[in-house]
Amino acid sequence: MAGAKRAALRALIRDFATLLFYPTVLIIFMRSAELKGVSSLVNKTCVWCNFGDLRSSDCFENWTYLYEWSRLLCPNPLWFFVFGTFITHFSVFWLYNAVLAVIDMGTGPFSKFFLKYKVQHEVNVPLNPKKFWKGVRLVVFNQTVVMIPLSIFAYPMFARSVDAEIPNLDTAFLQLAIFVICEEVTFYYGHRLMHSKAMYKKFHKIHHEWQAPIGLVALYAHPLEHVTSNLFPAFVGPMICGSHLGFVWIWYTFGIITTINTHCGYHFPCAFSPRAHDYHHEKFNEVFGVMGWLDTFHGTNKTWLESESYKSHEQYFTIEPPFEVGGKKKKGEGGGGVVKNTKLKSKKI
Repeated sequence: MAGAKRAALRALIRDFATLLFYPTVLIIFMRSAELKGVSSLVNKTCVWCNFGDLRSSDCFENWTYLYEWSRLLCPNPLWFFVFGTFITHFSVFWLYNAVLAVIDMGTGPFSKFFLKYKVQHEVNVPLNPKKFWKGVRLVVFNQTVVMIPLSIFAYPMFARSVDAEIPNLDTAFLQLAIFVICEEVTFYYGHRLMHSKAMYKKFHKIHHEWQAPIGLVALYAHPLEHVTSNLFPAFVGPMICGSHLGFVWIWYTFGIITTINTHCGYHFPCAFSPRAHDYHHEKFNEVFGVMGWLDTFHGTNKTWLESESYKSHEQYFTIEPPFEVGGKKKKGEGGGGVVKNTKLKSKKI
């Protein structure tokens, strides 16, 4: 068990670096002029830098122009914040879930191809349409009736973000690290609270109606839980840092994609493994955190670390998964494009 814990801690450190990698690449492209020798390469290879009338010598100038152009379309900073945040959140969420719905609802060759990636293989195949549309209604309610008024209420705390300076590389990396730490702390303890006897029965039980989750379950929650466990952990870091609103939207986009991935029920190639949070939905009483640091600290992942699913909890880069249907690790697998991943990404934005 001690060896498993040491391996988990090493993987958690690696996960943090991996988590930062994708937004880091985007930040470098945005601020390529700051890095000598990188700017020329970026602007020769970046499609964005050579796109239509936005063509410029630097990605940063293009992003700045796009943001300022958007501000001209909506000069009122309140509504720019409210509707820009809503459009970012709503569009990213439903674009990803539309693809997943086609896979989940289908019975043809296209859907059958993806069954080999399914975590709980025998469940929701095919998906019950009535249950799916019930989920859609609650999610849309949370995204509109709950989120839009809450964004109006929260605007005074984000007012400085609308016209803040786009952060340089050092500031962006620092803020991103703060976002991740704030999210881990607020989500873990908020999630543990939701599993208390009184809170679970009144609020959190709705989310756990899906013992085998699908993508839209990321926001399938009681409205109060949606505010405290989905939105607040994502908001608190940018609110503390006073981050530029465009940078905040990048953070939200990344968060939405990862939380859908951890609820989708599929362990896709190249993607972070969803098995930790899927295990939480299956067993209920373990794996409460986002990154998993506090689960390891508080010992709320002991059974998970000894489970069969944990052995296949890895990021891999091959079309054929390194695990058998149902999650058992294939014999002889473990190298060749497989990276152990104990990322417990269960944030729901």
